[in-house]
Amino acid sequence: MDTPMANTDHESPTLESIPTEVLLHITSYLTTPEYGALRLTSKLIEDSIHTSFAREFFAKKKFMISEFSLQALLDISQSRFAKSLKHVIFGLERLDFTAALRQMTILRPGLELRKNNILRQQLDNIAMLNTSQDVEMLAEVFSNLTNLETVGMRDFNSRSRTRDHPEIEWRSYGVSTFLLETGIALERTAYSTGHLGMNERDLHISRTFLSLLRALGKSNSQAKNFEVILRNCTLQDHAFNIPKHLERAIEPVLGKLRTLFLDISVGFFPLYVNEGNKLSKCPAYLLRKFLSKVPHLEHLRLNVKDRESDQGGELLSWFSKPNTSVSSNGTFAGSNLEPPPPVDLRNLQQLDIGMLSVSPKVLLAIFQKFQATLHTVSLHKVKMLEHDQEKLAEKVNLWAEFFGRLSEYKLKLSAINLSLLSQELTDLEYLDPQRITFNNTSDPQVKRWAGADLQGGLRDFQNDMVVKWTPPRRPIDEDVGSSDGSDSGESD
Repeated sequence: MDTPMANTDHESPTLESIPTEVLLHITSYLTTPEYGALRLTSKLIEDSIHTSFAREFFAKKKFMISEFSLQALLDISQSRFAKSLKHVIFGLERLDFTAALRQMTILRPGLELRKNNILRQQLDNIAMLNTSQDVEMLAEVFSNLTNLETVGMRDFNSRSRTRDHPEIEWRSYGVSTFLLETGIALERTAYSTGHLGMNERDLHISRTFLSLLRALGKSNSQAKNFEVILRNCTLQDHAFNIPKHLERAIEPVLGKLRTLFLDISVGFFPLYVNEGNKLSKCPAYLLRKFLSKVPHLEHLRLNVKDRESDQGGELLSWFSKPNTSVSSNGTFAGSNLEPPPPVDLRNLQQLDIGMLSVSPKVLLAIFQKFQATLHTVSLHKVKMLEHDQEKLAEKVNLWAEFFGRLSEYKLKLSAINLSLLSQELTDLEYLDPQRITFNNTSDPQVKRWAGADLQGGLRDFQNDMVVKWTPPRRPIDEDVGSSDGSDSGESD
């Protein structure tokens, strides 16, 4: 009797038949173009990976202030990806038209269309800014993005895309297209130079900052985080000038903020305020007024990129004082301005301070002021100043002293992050600041603590801190550190 043969006529497996979790594992090995091509193979596959795709590519997007880029953002906000978009970043690329004109003059004949594109881009950009079309487009975008949490500004390209890391930079949408059409790479365009924060670059940064706030106000957005993260430039004080006719639109936005990151400079022209019937300089006057309008902040980051100036320390000194006075109504219309009262920030839980010089007394006052709410503190590239010749002679570790004093306060800290700290015990030009390093860490310039035993953490900081004493660049005069009462800070 013959045995019946087994049926070998099985259907071949297809991508559509693969379980979703297996398909997603396969996609993790694809580049972005390959992943996009896979989505186009069938509607079934596109539907099965849509949620994962949207989470990876549309939770955070980066654009720039140009009509082409903003139109793409507007289209996304009107699509099914709108609900996924929670974090929108705006790059600071722009066309330096003066440099573009020079390049246009050397273009070979036959490239007239490229010249047209350069000129058209500039004319369209001028018209957009002159008519505030960017603000109108952004307001519509923010109205559509009901799940938007964070708006940010950056002046650098990230390589944080793990799928294409490290070959592909995360650029603002439209940068590559602009390069293709004009031959000019926006992110490499040199900005024109100027003085004291009034050059074209700084005005562009300030305008972008204010435009984003205006658009958030017009849209009644519920975004609670505003992050300005800059590596090559800063926000000058004029960026924080909110004209009276915009207060009603912008102040509600600021009142909703829970997180604010700022990379600032305080070197702009200082305004003068009336202190005890005497006019005194007030660095960062407009920033101080601005910070009074964000009373519900829970996380504040202040990077003050003027390390060689004492004005960053003056700003922190103001920040450290309790608010015991009534807010002034000083405006530019009057001849005298009242000093802005220090801010309360009664909900402040995390404070990041970076890139400035400060006295131990001021830093201690900040910890004391916010001791009831503060849980996390980060100090990055902070230089502690105390011009005391006796402490210089004794080679005192100011930071170890500082953490010893902190142990006397009723702090509620659960995390402290320190990186690239230094100290300066004298204002003598031939003595460089002393770097702080740490024992028992993988990176000697970084020390982190987190936990419930704050006193133990503070003791660890004290014990592990080491001052890297560097020899003077020329011999120290004999009277430095002397006890005869002479002014040892002067040199011949």
